[in-house]
Amino acid sequence: MTVLEAGRPPTPPPLRPLSRRAAWALRAVGSASVVTVALTVWLGLWVTPPDQTQGNLVRLVYLHPPVAWVALYLAFGVAALSSLLWLWPRTRSAFWDRLAASAVEVGTVNFWDPCASETLVDSLEKWCLEHRIEKLSELTGGLKLD
Repeated sequence: MTVLEAGRPPTPPPLRPLSRRAAWALRAVGSASVVTVALTVWLGLWVTPPDQTQGNLVRLVYLHPPVAWVALYLAFGVAALSSLLWLWPRTRSAFWDRLAASAVEVGTVNFWDPCASETLVDSLEKWCLEHRIEKLSELTGGLKLD
């Protein structure tokens, strides 16, 4: 009887430490990303001139669509990566399957309606007020059916 047949996933091998070159590359890419994000915010919010029709509101166009696209691609990227990890026998776990499904749900909803997260928070707050729930922690751990 193998370990998978016994119902227990195999223990993954320990992670190797990064080589000096890989650690340097990781730091370089991380630093470059922070600098370019800061540069984008600075250029988008302070350097660009106001539009004749929209005024200062046009500056949001330089930030909102890129952030929305990153969020969308990030959700589907997480789904792809966690699906691959679930398919790989060494890391097969229900955690990766649930993460992939959740990421696809979040990405699809945000693609369909970019304001979905805000709508969800507002609706949840309204529902909690109607049902006299003061803390969200009161909702965890059980389901009450009326």
